[in-house]
Amino acid sequence: MRGKPCPLCGGTGFLDPRYKLTGAEQRAIREVARGYTQKEAAFHLGIKPKTIKDTLIHVYRKVGVNSTQEAIYVLWLREHFGET
Repeated sequence: MRGKPCPLCGGTGFLDPRYKLTGAEQRAIREVARGYTQKEAAFHLGIKPKTIKDTLIHVYRKVGVNSTQEAIYVLWLREHFGET
């Protein structure tokens, strides 16, 4: 785990700098990685559901994937093993 808490287990976020995720993008993907729907994640973060959707689309583009599940998988592998 390279000394960083696991974002899927309540850690501080996906910190791999190669993706250049903003704080908002890290918070959004972390909430859905924890199992919240986009609507629930928006409520927890105090933003509109459309904002979560748009933010996740930015995450997908930066990570090079097409879905939340793919993004979580790729980011989890990077975080824990340094690979995809």
